[in-house]
Amino acid sequence: MTKLIYILSDSIGDTALKIITTALSQFPDQDVKIEQFSFIDSEQAIHPIVAQARDNGAFVVFSFVKATLRDTFNTEARSGGLRYVDLTGHLLDQMTRFLEASPMEHPGHLQPLDRYYYERVEAIEFAVKYDDGKDPRGIRLADIILVGISRTSKTPLSMYLAGLRYKVANVPIYPEAPLPKELFEVPAHRIIGLIHTTKALVKIRQERMSQMGFGEATEYSDAARIEQELSYAQTLFEKLGCVVIDVSASAVEETANKIVRHLKKYKE
Repeated sequence: MTKLIYILSDSIGDTALKIITTALSQFPDQDVKIEQFSFIDSEQAIHPIVAQARDNGAFVVFSFVKATLRDTFNTEARSGGLRYVDLTGHLLDQMTRFLEASPMEHPGHLQPLDRYYYERVEAIEFAVKYDDGKDPRGIRLADIILVGISRTSKTPLSMYLAGLRYKVANVPIYPEAPLPKELFEVPAHRIIGLIHTTKALVKIRQERMSQMGFGEATEYSDAARIEQELSYAQTLFEKLGCVVIDVSASAVEETANKIVRHLKKYKE
């Protein structure tokens, strides 16, 4: 079952998103969906989100600079039995004591609303919209297209690169599924093929199936099936003429840096 993480903020929440994405990179075998609730400016707006999080069993991360919003959420979250983390409250409280001064409580004040800020917001929205092949039209619009079989870190990479202001679309591939024609209509240097080792994928997929209650022995986690998928992926990458990166030995941040270096090298 897909696990949900809600990010709540009285600003855009991109800092919280970066922190969560970085943390999630340490759990590459987990299927997690992130939903953001930005620009929350009243206590009344918190009530339905808390109820929704409780009903969906979501883990909540919030970053409110306004004390009233933090207090309201903490009260409701505790009474509702939610699992949550306050990213800013403890820090602001400790800084208040240390500096013997009250915070301004201006959401987003430390984040200048410059061109780069809006580019990050736009890139994050783009990554969410064109995640997991939802809309192949995003392939033509993307700065980076991540292509790979299941469990090759496409979504975590997309979100991390979005934080660096790259518009990223990711496309899952399967031997039996038709490929979007848009893949063959964009420059090859924008496409990144992702691969993993068979041994690691077997373990990751077995754990995934076990979490979903299907048991470890399934076609999805079968080594022969994974070999077939990897062979198919390699053949496709050769046809596309794209760069291929093995994600098995690198954290999300390291893989993202390799992709960025590749793009910069091509531009040079």
